[in-house]
Amino acid sequence: MTVGFGESIVLPMNPRFMKLFPNIEIKLELTERVVDLVEENIDVAIRSGRIADSTMIAKRLAFNYFL
Repeated sequence: MTVGFGESIVLPMNPRFMKLFPNIEIKLELTERVVDLVEENIDVAIRSGRIADSTMIAKRLAFNYFL
């Protein structure tokens, strides 16, 4: 996920999530680069914009009103 989204939205929710689900291991990568999910063996990604690969499954998490 992007640095801005991760820092402002996801990281503040992390302590509560870990308290509710202590057996789930989370590794977050905050980056502005486009990550190859298959090549880098990533299970879940949070991205903004359109999906280039139509084989991916996407769910809208939020609207980006700044585009």
